[in-house]
Amino acid sequence: NLTTLWGNTGGGTPMAQGLLAMATQMRDMSEDKKVIFILTDGGSGGELLKQTVRMSNLWGIKVVGLEIAHYGSDKEFTECLNANVWGRSVSDILNDLDKLADELA
Repeated sequence: NLTTLWGNTGGGTPMAQGLLAMATQMRDMSEDKKVIFILTDGGSGGELLKQTVRMSNLWGIKVVGLEIAHYGSDKEFTECLNANVWGRSVSDILNDLDKLADELA
């Protein structure tokens, strides 16, 4: 949806802006559990993303992610989220799936 909304598929996806747009739509929903799940092939984090995740949390929304990383990426993006799975291989990802399940329980 982010690439559809902002038309950028060559990297540099405006993750914080997209996350804020989705959280704004979800904040008044009456569900007991609200989760935004981000699947990415690599992302960058930073203070804006951290603040957006904190705002989402204040609205009762957890932000979790699964990053299937390329070899140039680091864990900066996933470290901004409430829970994350980060890996460069299937075994890396499978070893961390329990973290994601624990956060969603």
